[in-house]
Amino acid sequence: MSTEIEKARLETRDAFKNRGLLYRLFFEEISKEIGEEKAANIMKKAIYRWGGAKSDRYHALAGKKDFKGIADEFIRTSVCNGEVFKPSIHKVDNKSTVIDMEGCPLVEAWREMGLSEEEITKMCEISNATDYGKYEGMGFKLTIESTLAKGEEKCRLKIEEKD
Repeated sequence: MSTEIEKARLETRDAFKNRGLLYRLFFEEISKEIGEEKAANIMKKAIYRWGGAKSDRYHALAGKKDFKGIADEFIRTSVCNGEVFKPSIHKVDNKSTVIDMEGCPLVEAWREMGLSEEEITKMCEISNATDYGKYEGMGFKLTIESTLAKGEEKCRLKIEEKD
């Protein structure tokens, strides 16, 4: 890997870690004012809206219920050619797709901050609102089946038709 590409990958990873740090700092400050539950709910609402705004590039695929196309687009557009979140397609059929991610700089940042596993899980639940916003914005149901935040080997996202 060239030095420039490696530098870009590290800078991108650091930017995502900074996003994790920022989420935590916002959560702490808002919690001081209104409590943790309300702080988490407000953050989830805002992050969910941001996720919904990021779903535009998927709408043609979503309209066709092209789960293979959705999975491929997720992988194709993963930052730094997938080097940051390390995504892969676990399963695809005509009603769903399951995507795995073996890396998460947000979780890394929270661990580096010294947060407990419980606090990391809470921050992960808040930040996952972006994924819910993105996939629910396309008209699908998202289930997060496993997370690195809970010490599991990967984050596993299942995107499927709503019941």
